[in-house]
Amino acid sequence: MTRALVAVAVAATAAAFAGPARADGGDQHFGLEVGGAQLFIDDKTTTSQGLYTGAHYAYALSDMFLLGAQFGYSLIALDQQLDTPKTPRDYPSSVFNLDLGLTYILDVLRWVPYATALVGGYGLTGGTVEGLRLWPGVGIAFGVDYRVTPELAVGVGLQEHLIRQIHSDPFSQHNWGIDDSPYPTFTQVFARIEYVIVR
Repeated sequence: MTRALVAVAVAATAAAFAGPARADGGDQHFGLEVGGAQLFIDDKTTTSQGLYTGAHYAYALSDMFLLGAQFGYSLIALDQQLDTPKTPRDYPSSVFNLDLGLTYILDVLRWVPYATALVGGYGLTGGTVEGLRLWPGVGIAFGVDYRVTPELAVGVGLQEHLIRQIHSDPFSQHNWGIDDSPYPTFTQVFARIEYVIVR
């Protein structure tokens, strides 16, 4: 009798706290983020820091994998300007990124940790940068969400990006390639809210 009561109690507890994990996928995720951003620049003694805002969409391939896209805008070093002719021309005041990502989620009760692999494009402009620089990059994101309801989640996360530059040399055997950029790392830390259309 005692074992039966324990079994019932465990089952009831699991049912009360378990999240709505599903194996067939099809859910759609819409989210907004806000937080801070930090860009490291090789020839600058201080880091460029500022505000990050973003939005994302993801489609659930299964209960473990999401395929999606995200857009982010980071306003950094707002007062960055060309003070002297010798000021380096690679200090942007803003960065935007558009990435595609594959997310792996670990559905544990109402807490949902996740990791995302990102690939996309990055635009740097303003400050001492002339015009707009468009470069490719890759990134990885980590975070954890809390399901308030099956449709609504809030969470925190961190994204680390590696921005690269494409070179073109018509006199080389290899006409193009990808090199390191003046920006070794680009970091975004944020809180987010997500609404899920459950299939």
